[in-house]
This record gives sequence, C-alpha cells and structure tokens, in this order.
Amino acid sequence: MPRRILPILLPILTVTIFLGACETVFDTTEPEEPAEEEPELTHTATDYPTNQNPPEWIWEGAIYEVFVRNIGEDGTFAELEEELPRIKELGVKTLWLMPIHPIGEEKRKGPAGSPYSVQDFYEVHPDYGTKEDFHSLRETAHELDMKIILDWVANHTAHDHEWTENPEWYIQDQDGEPRPPIAFPEWWDIAALDYSRNEPREVMTDAIRYWVEEMEVDGFRFDYPGDIPMDYWGYVLPKMQEINPDLFLLAETGDTEFITDGPFHMLYGWSSHFTHAGVWTGDARPHELVNQAQQEIEGTAGSPPMRFITNHDETSWTLNPVVLFGNNNPHVAGANAEPLLEENDPEYVDSDGSKAAAVAQLLLPGVPMLYNAQEIGSVDAEGRLVGHPFDDEASNDTAYLFTESTYSWDDLGPTSERFQEFYTALLELRNESRLFRRGDMRIPDDYSRNDELVFYARTLAGSPEGSGNGESANESGDDSSESTYGVVVVNPTPDPLEADVDALLERAVPDAGERAWSYRAGHHLERGDISELQAREEIDGYEWWIIEEM
Repeated sequence: MPRRILPILLPILTVTIFLGACETVFDTTEPEEPAEEEPELTHTATDYPTNQNPPEWIWEGAIYEVFVRNIGEDGTFAELEEELPRIKELGVKTLWLMPIHPIGEEKRKGPAGSPYSVQDFYEVHPDYGTKEDFHSLRETAHELDMKIILDWVANHTAHDHEWTENPEWYIQDQDGEPRPPIAFPEWWDIAALDYSRNEPREVMTDAIRYWVEEMEVDGFRFDYPGDIPMDYWGYVLPKMQEINPDLFLLAETGDTEFITDGPFHMLYGWSSHFTHAGVWTGDARPHELVNQAQQEIEGTAGSPPMRFITNHDETSWTLNPVVLFGNNNPHVAGANAEPLLEENDPEYVDSDGSKAAAVAQLLLPGVPMLYNAQEIGSVDAEGRLVGHPFDDEASNDTAYLFTESTYSWDDLGPTSERFQEFYTALLELRNESRLFRRGDMRIPDDYSRNDELVFYARTLAGSPEGSGNGESANESGDDSSESTYGVVVVNPTPDPLEADVDALLERAVPDAGERAWSYRAGHHLERGDISELQAREEIDGYEWWIIEEM
C-alpha cells in the first residue's frame, strides 16, 4: 500500500472501530424472553389399539336412544325403568342415555337447557331421580339382558361448572373468558376445554373412570369427539377397557380416522343418512345411498356403522322422520310445514314413507338405532309430533332440545300401535337372522342412477360376491339352513314404479333362478310365496320387498 494513503485511512479506520465499539458497549435493546415451553402431557398415548372389534353384545339387538326428560309424565329414571320390558320387546339390546347430569344455569338455552351443557359430571340431574334410581335402572336392564351406554360430553362443560374457576383450562376468547367450540360459536351455553393442557385431561379421565368403576355403565357414546386430540382418546379409552374389557365405544362422527387411527369401535352412518334423506326428497338418486353405505364400511376396514333415520339432532334441527320421509314432506309437496305440524292428520302422521325409509336404512350392514318415540310414530300423548323444524329465532325458547316435553306410551291409539308393530317386526327380522345381523352387502355391478328403487343384497361372508364384512355362514354354529342371500327392494317415492322381481334377483344374486325364495312385505313383514311378487309388474308407492333365500 502506498505510504501517502495511510494518513487518509487511519482516521477512517479509527472512527469505524470506535463506532463499532460504541454499538457493543451501549446496546440497550431488551433481550427477548424465552418462549414458554409447552407442558409435557401426561395423559397421552401414541401406541394404542385401532380397528377394534366391538363387543359381541352390540350386534344382538338395536340401540335405543333415550332422552330421559321425555319419559312418562315426569321424565324420570323410575318411569324409564317401567318401560324397559316394552322397549326390550321392540328388539332393543342397548339403551343409550342422553347426558343425565345437572344442566348449567349460566347462559342456558331455553327454559330447560341443553343436556349437553354439563354442570357436574359426577351427579345426575335431580329431575331424573337419584344415583340410587340410576343403579336400579341399570340393574333392571341387566336382568333383562340389556346394556346401558352413557352419552359423554368430553369436549366442553357448562359455564358454571366448577372447573371454570380455572379459566386457563379452557379455550378463551379475547377477554380471557372460556368460550364455545370455535366451530360452533352459536352454542353459547358451553365452554370448550383446552386439551393442550394436562389438567383437563386429568379431571376428565377421573370423571369417566368414575362412571365405569362406580356406576358400572356398559359403554359410552362420545359427543363431538373431533376437537379432542386422538392421543388423549388413545390414552383414556384403553384405560377404561382395562377396567371393563367389554366396554362399547361409539363416536359421534362419520370420520373413519376414529377407527382406522383411533381406539373407537363404531361410528355414525352420517353420510348415508344425509344421502338417504335426499333420496326421499328427490335430491339424490337411490344408488347414491347404497354406494355411500358401502363406502362407510370399506373406509373403516369393514366395521359397519350405527344406522338410523333420526336421532335427537335430526328431530330437533331438521324434521320429524314421519315428515322428512313422508309424502307430505314440504320439500316434496311444496307445502308449508307449520300447518301440517299443527294439524297432525292421522294419515299424515302414519306415513308409510318413514317405514319404507326404516326398511332401507336399518337393514344395511351395521347396528340399527331408534330414537325414543320413533316406534310410536314420534307423537306425544296428545297426538302431537315430537320435535319441530329448526328455527334460529325460536331455538333459544322453544326448540325441542331445550324445553320440557314429556310423553307417555299409554292410550296412543291405532297410529302408534301400527308403528310399534312395524318396528317390532322389522327388528325381529334383523335380530333373528344372521344374514341381516352380520352379513355383508353386495351391490349389483350395473346399479346406476337409472335405477329408481333402493336395491341391495345381503350375503353371508364365505358366499360368492360378499364384501367381507360379516361372519361366515358356519362361523356361529347356527342351523345350516340359515338363508345365504337376501335382497332388499324399496320404493322411495309415493308413486308406483315398475319392478321385475326375477330381473332384480338375477342382478343381485348369482344363480338366482336356481334358488328358492320367499318374501316379506307390509306392516307385519309376514312371509309369502315368491310367486305372488313374480306375478306383479310394479311396486307400490313406499312399498318394500325383503326377499330371502329359503
């Protein structure tokens, strides 16, 4: 470097070094606080059973959903206990009790509140009776060879639950207050627990354990499980199965992940239900219902779901099943729903449409479910329809789910008797036949949107063309004369449709012409000679044929 440049560079270098030193010495920037570490979760699991087979008892009969508030004159455990023999006679094996706990007062919806706004997981609603009354109900059910599963709300609590004294246990709003689930802000009466923390996991596990150990329930229907991490379900449910290996675990979801990647036994057949309703209103084609049902089975590694045409949500928010599936459905008839709901014309209430819908849905692979009052036409003691269409403005005051609405099965008249006889016969057919209880489903290859009938075959595994979801024809050791094939044909419209019985059988069953057949139809589903159907060229409006190999 030339010497003459040094005098110029030295002052520049000196200033630069000085300024650099000043930055180091006089830096007053506040150091960043270390990020708060996520708590190490204790009630969690990554290794747990999936694709679990349900306990065998769940296949033995139907599930019956009970809203205790609706039972008898007062809505009590004692009144429900009196009804157990009648409910069992329907063909019911399992009682599903909607939440039976005290209901929150703070931010309550309607005069009676939602049963899904739980104020105390360890107590029973005082209007229903006492824990001793519950024990008596459970003991009577067990004496009748029935099971009791409890509706369990793990995702949230009422706002006046004692746990809310710890607001950090909950998902909070901008003011730091517990808030409803993010997906359902309109459910202002509940506060969503925060499962990223240990405390909610610990207290919820203890509460579930209490009902398994002390109250000896036979299983659970878990309400809205999707917002709870699977690693918690993978922890708590196997723990409960260690106490009772025969515990039944039903998830209120159609998301197949809860079986394929989760520890549950059974899901809802939601997708086929919604498609089913669309078939009856003309918004979907019959083949879509059957294909949806098959996809539900295949998506859960062969575990069929719970099948239904209504439940407490549908009766509350959509339409009563005798309206939804009837020829007076306002969507189909272009009628105003309110006058129909008020008039309660007996012919309208006794809609064959809802019965045809029940045949189509409840004979699909899975476990059938009835909602209380469904078997009496969903009418109360005065003949009024139970439930009404959802109304945003009225829902907080008059919605069926939030009001006192008891009913009795006494003196209900011929309409209800016909419904009772129908469901008794339908469930007897299902429960006493291994084919319909555990058989597979087969859809004809050429079944398409051109078909106007709901149409599918049931077949025992091991026979040709089965889908592999049931037990084999010889597995249970029953009489070898048990039917190998059955075909279900339902007209989802109020108008007659063409139907060639022989052609339907040939499409559904290999070598159909070489087999002997009988059929069931009508309110009592009595057997008849197949020649009676073969002589016909059409199937009447809302008529159904259940054709079985003899």
